[in-house]
Order: sequence, then C-alpha cells, then structure tokens
Amino acid sequence: MKKLLYIFLMGGILFTSCTDLDVENKAALPQEVVLGDLGGFEAVLFSAYESVNDFGYYGQTMMIGPEILADNMELVQFTGRYEGDYVNAVNSGINIWFNRYVGINECNIVINLIDGEEVAGDQAAKNVLKAEAKFLRALFYHDLARVLGYEPGQEVNGFNLSAILRTEPTVGSANADDRPRATNEQVYEQIEQDLLEAIADLPEAGAGTSAVARANKTAARLLLARVYLYWGRNGDAANFAQQAIAGDGSDLVAAADYVASWDDANFVFHPEAVFSSDLGVADWNGVDGANNSLHSLLMNDTGGSQFIITASDELIAAIESQAGDVRS
Repeated sequence: MKKLLYIFLMGGILFTSCTDLDVENKAALPQEVVLGDLGGFEAVLFSAYESVNDFGYYGQTMMIGPEILADNMELVQFTGRYEGDYVNAVNSGINIWFNRYVGINECNIVINLIDGEEVAGDQAAKNVLKAEAKFLRALFYHDLARVLGYEPGQEVNGFNLSAILRTEPTVGSANADDRPRATNEQVYEQIEQDLLEAIADLPEAGAGTSAVARANKTAARLLLARVYLYWGRNGDAANFAQQAIAGDGSDLVAAADYVASWDDANFVFHPEAVFSSDLGVADWNGVDGANNSLHSLLMNDTGGSQFIITASDELIAAIESQAGDVRS
C-alpha cells in the first residue's frame, strides 16, 4: 500500500489531503502496453513527421540559415536574430543537433519494434510504416551531415567526422551511451541503405496530391538523388532523378503558368510537390506566431510580423539579369 499526498491550490489557499492507493509504477509499464498495435506506432511516426515543422528545423532555421550564409538573403532589421549567420561568425551555425535526434529516436522505435510478435496488425501495413520511418531518418541524417560535416571526398585538412549514428531506439537510461561521431562515408552509407529499403515498400504518390503529406516512392527517389549529388555520384543521382520524374505521373508547371500555380486559394499542396509538410497557420496571438514563423520573419503583410529578412540585392540582380526568368 502506497500513500500519495495530493496538493490543491485554489484561490491562493493551500489544501492537502492524504489517501491510501495501490499505484502501479507507470515507468515500469512494458512498452507493448503503449505500442501494442499499429495505431501506437503510427502516433510515434506522426510525432517524427511533425518535428519537420520545428522552428529549429524546416519551420524556420533550415530554410533561412543556409540562404543567409549563402548571401541569398540579407537582414533589413537587426533584432539579434541571424546576425551571426549574416557575418558567418564563430559558433553561429545552424543548430539542429538536439531536435533531430529526438526525431531519429522516434524513427528507430518504429523501425526496430514494430515487427514484434506482440504487435497486432497487418505485416504489409507494418512495412509501410517502417519505410516511412526510414525515409524520415534518412532526411534527418542527411541534414545533420550537411550541417555538421563535409561531403565525402571534400574534407578539409583531413576532417572526415559527421553525425553520431544511432539506429537502435533509446527507450530508457539503460539504452543511452556515449559514442564517437561516425565518418562522412558511414553516415552516407546509412542514408543510402535507409532510402533503398524505403523505396521498396513505400506507396506511389502523384505530385500535388494529399499523399505527398507522407513519404512515398517519388520523394524517396528524389532525396536519394540529392544524397548522391552531394556524394559526388553523379550517374546515380541522374538515374534516381529520372526515375522520380518518370514515376510521379505529372509534368512540371510551365513557366507561363508558374506564378498562377501559387494563386489557387483552394490548393493544399503545390501541383509540383512530391513531399510537403504543412506548417499550418501561425498563432498570431502567441509568441510562436509573432516571433518564430517563416511568414513573420519574411513578410510584412500581417500585423505583428517581424519582417527582418529579404532577398539580397545580389540574388535579385542575378535573377533579373536573365530575361524572362519566372522567379522575378
């Protein structure tokens, strides 16, 4: 018999009561209680999907940081944000380390535990969820590799270390350990393996359909093409890019129709999209909307917008130097 002390704060007055209860240690619950069917694993996978929208990832940093470092964007107001990136100051790089490993661990849980005998569900459905998790894990590791290391074969002064590879789930302190950073080649080999295995079980998805909200064969092929391009394997990159172009059953929007393709207020995903994460509408009444959304930092058409970043003069000049460039 265990005694629990309940404390209630009501109107500034402290009330306490004591009762006797038999309480099961929730920390000791077996994982199959939580992850006993496909619904539980899909919930873990959805958490990894949602992490793509983190302000420290594609919700802001991964979109803005590289463009500022590349001088494609510039600051029009100095608020302390991205000022270090703007001048490429020491220790001002893109910080995606922590939140990506949370997402990687969620992917690892799905990949490693969903095939357990105690997990109810159709095996084909399990394979699709595993394939989606492998696609996301590959995306996360490729971004970590791009931020934290050099491309294979492009190392400077022999520095060839990249991210730490973790492919098994950490479900408690007993699974946590220290380990060294993997080499660039090791990380890229893991990404390649994940994507090749994912392509085998992912569903097809036509560009611009609601299916692009989740991983699909075309998205995995395109990501693998990009990985091969960074890897210097240009022939493989061209091969998988061509597969993606041929496999999604759609054509690119013509230049004459490109601006109009963004004007349809009813579309959820752009007609050319093969994988898209919906950021949703920012909460303009809270700190997240006013301070952190991409829209707030880049646009000046909504009250409360910060509007501190715009396209650089050099980028605009480069675009306008090409007559008829639809990006203008």
